[in-house]
Amino acid sequence: MLNPVAATDAFLDRLIALSGWATMPPGTAAQAVQRSAFPDRYAPQETPAAALVDQLWVGADNPVPLPGGTDSSRATTAQLASTVYVCPDSGGAGLPPGGAGVVDATTLPDGFTPPADPVARAAVGYALAQLGKPYVWGGTGPDGFDCSGLMLASWAAAGVALPAGTVSQKHAGTSVRIADIAPGDLVFIPGSLGSTGNPRHNGMYVGHGLVVNAYDTTRGVVLQPLAEWAEQVTHIRRVHTPTPAPAGPPAPAATAAGATP
Repeated sequence: MLNPVAATDAFLDRLIALSGWATMPPGTAAQAVQRSAFPDRYAPQETPAAALVDQLWVGADNPVPLPGGTDSSRATTAQLASTVYVCPDSGGAGLPPGGAGVVDATTLPDGFTPPADPVARAAVGYALAQLGKPYVWGGTGPDGFDCSGLMLASWAAAGVALPAGTVSQKHAGTSVRIADIAPGDLVFIPGSLGSTGNPRHNGMYVGHGLVVNAYDTTRGVVLQPLAEWAEQVTHIRRVHTPTPAPAGPPAPAATAAGATP
């Protein structure tokens, strides 16, 4: 099978159907699924595979639970895989009691201006157009979003590809200090199930001191003050660097008084 997505899906479908797979040595489980003619070749790859997993699956708070009411024995491969990546909705952004100071779910403040850079303007504009839409666990639109799904769709609308999920998006682009934050930057906080090193909730700074984010199933996509997030911000990532404005025409050369230019 030459299609890596189809091959992975087929492998995972058979793996989770294998009794006791989660407690088997990885090579044993892989061999039980694939029946390789070279079963001894799995074990040497376990160490680099574990290092890769450590980048994506970190801390005692992972994997996050499946949505309420989901039968894990009947969950689809996509549902199981997404537990590693999506923004969990157990408490949403996980801000302290008295927080969640929603500015307004549908209306921008007076005097709001979009970013001048056309790519950032497209991403910010798409995100703001989703205000009021519902939180959907694992959703990437157009009818509903989770936090990282909103970021993925917003930057895709601007022609910028992001990886899926907060655990991958926290490595996208370049790091930015909060003092240098600009419209379009991704802002990360631990959320209800994350940690400082492994944030599980994010939003987009849109300017004017505001963050748009898919908060939770109660509030959906809302605007919140960046100041409310500030003490919990763990990462800020700039996924697009604006193109500098073209320089204007050169100033005329100075001439000596009385001289003919």
